[in-house]
Amino acid sequence: MNAKPPAAPSPSQATWQIVAELPYPGSLTAVHEQVRTLRHIIVDRFDQAHDNSVQFSLRGYRFRLDQVDGRLDFWVNDADCPVEILMEPLCHLVKTLAIKRGTPLA
Repeated sequence: MNAKPPAAPSPSQATWQIVAELPYPGSLTAVHEQVRTLRHIIVDRFDQAHDNSVQFSLRGYRFRLDQVDGRLDFWVNDADCPVEILMEPLCHLVKTLAIKRGTPLA
């Protein structure tokens, strides 16, 4: 069988772009667990011992959370991702992380 080569990414999908930096000195395992609670999310396998990022898909877009120097960097791989889709996981994480830090958001 001849496998069809994968489609080339559109220019807007060629590179990851940072969306936000969130202060967070905690565990990526806890972040992974929180991401999994969102509806319509497909989360990649995660192993704290080997992975320094949590990756997931939402409504056809790819996202990544990297832990760097006491913060989480929130990335998307498509510059054309609609704001309402970007905000769905971001708002959930901001609210969850604020509660865990003892400063619940109104």
